Amino acid sequence: MATLTGIIDKMTPKYTTKLPLSKITVKYRPFLVKEEKILLIGMEDSAKDNVKEQYTMIRDLLESCTDIEDIDSLPIAEVELMFLKLRAKSVNNIVKLIVGGEGTDKTTQISIDLDTIGIEGDIPDSKIMVSNDVGITLSPPTLGSLLDMDDTDLNSTAGQFSGMITMIKASMTEIFTQDEIIKTDNLSSDEMDEFIQNLSTKVLEKIGDYYSNIPAVQKEVEYELDGKPVKRTLRGINDFL
Repeated sequence: MATLTGIIDKMTPKYTTKLPLSKITVKYRPFLVKEEKILLIGMEDSAKDNVKEQYTMIRDLLESCTDIEDIDSLPIAEVELMFLKLRAKSVNNIVKLIVGGEGTDKTTQISIDLDTIGIEGDIPDSKIMVSNDVGITLSPPTLGSLLDMDDTDLNSTAGQFSGMITMIKASMTEIFTQDEIIKTDNLSSDEMDEFIQNLSTKVLEKIGDYYSNIPAVQKEVEYELDGKPVKRTLRGINDFL
């Protein structure tokens, strides 16, 4: 005799995808009525302005709707891609966006097929020289490193700086010289803090460039605005919501 649980399971379609950076295969399902409240809260403008709140919502949905075992270890770009895949299968793969252009207040509406969005770009050189003799190795920021940031307002200058320091601490994997390699897993939190606090502003700029150029969910779009053609790159999850 069929059970209610078995019937409910048959009601829900299942999908499979392979993530391009971590190379893991993920099974996922659309979110259901019981997850709708999480999504609605996360789609509110107040949540979009609060980085941690928004990505906590995304993690909650991925925990419910995928078989990913360690979501916090995923690069942020893959977390965003999985959320867009869930959105496409759960609501509609077509989203309508209001877009503008430089030098004008006018806007227009375009339609984007979420199924055509992927992670674009190559991982930049992960090794950054701190001095002539010392360098560091970075890895793309993960969801866990983002959620570990302080609750400081990340939209403020001080908050962004604090957040960047936290992200550097989480994504730095090695400190190296010509003679040795130190794995940051073997360093204490205080030792990591001391090392980062002694980096120069120029090195922080190099690290910032690394973060700005890592692969991200993005799509090139073309549309007309005020009778003129516009080309624009949509990049990051909020550009698609």
